[in-house]
Amino acid sequence: MLSANTRWENMSPVNERAVAEFLKSGGRISQLKESIQVNEAEVIDYLAGCGITAKYSVGDSRAYLCQGKRVSVSKLFDIANEHRRSQQLAPFSPRVAIRYASARSVLSS
Repeated sequence: MLSANTRWENMSPVNERAVAEFLKSGGRISQLKESIQVNEAEVIDYLAGCGITAKYSVGDSRAYLCQGKRVSVSKLFDIANEHRRSQQLAPFSPRVAIRYASARSVLSS
């Protein structure tokens, strides 16, 4: 059974169902780690510390080159989180920047 302080409110419905099915089939969760919100540059720096070269590639839908392959930002997070899991560290999640347009810039377009 999950403890009372488990944070369900931020869990996606897909993950919530997956956890429920896991528990229903007899699985146990010993510890859930909070994710650490980082931006793309911080993921690239982390990967560099792991010996993995990644850099931004302008003008491409898969905007990054990582170890000579074109990858998306979500793939960079996947690669970083694989390393973090092996080190038993909390996973990274993307920090989303929200920018608001002023009424003037919206009206002028």
